Amino acid sequence: MWVLSSKDSRLINEFISFFIQGTEFLETGNKSIGSKMPRADWNSVSELSFKIPTIKKQGKIVGYLKALENKIVKEKEKLMALEEQKKGFMQGMFV
Repeated sequence: MWVLSSKDSRLINEFISFFIQGTEFLETGNKSIGSKMPRADWNSVSELSFKIPTIKKQGKIVGYLKALENKIVKEKEKLMALEEQKKGFMQGMFV
């Protein structure tokens, strides 16, 4: 586990959080070293360079991704309620 933060005023911390969940960053971070305790090679990650969008675009991206996360949570809650309803119907069929 790494702790990443930026003191750069051109970066929104929430954007960094989403950014490190991206495919390119994860693929590099998941290249492991060690045999018994695999871990990411910080040297590989620290050498990466990325194009970072403007603050305005970062804000839009963060807003969009947060909205998607909220929608996912709500849809999961709906799915769980439907699964419970299905269990109830199934139990009722065999009583």
